[in-house]
Amino acid sequence: MEVKVEQIQKVEEMQKRFSNLPDLVIRRVPRKELEWFKAYAHEEFEGDYGMLLKWLCQGYMPPENMEYAEALTVLTAKVAELEMQIALLRKQSSAEDDAIVLGNGKRIVRRM
Repeated sequence: MEVKVEQIQKVEEMQKRFSNLPDLVIRRVPRKELEWFKAYAHEEFEGDYGMLLKWLCQGYMPPENMEYAEALTVLTAKVAELEMQIALLRKQSSAEDDAIVLGNGKRIVRRM
């Protein structure tokens, strides 16, 4: 009888301790993503969905998406390089537009 009272007290204490934590209910989660979420939570966080959610909110990217992130980084760098080349070509083009062509074919470029 003594053991049951202690167990009941422990359960009540745990309920009080965890009853103050906010709950979150998410409906209409695609089955594939839900299965991934549960499996990953059990593998990496011992089934703690809250810690997995926190980790995801801090910017974690699943390994299968890392390739896309790396490709996006490479593409971003290439776009920046192309934008610099376009700016340089526009600058050269505007300089050529300001040039004066002499009768003998020589070009005189006005400097600003």
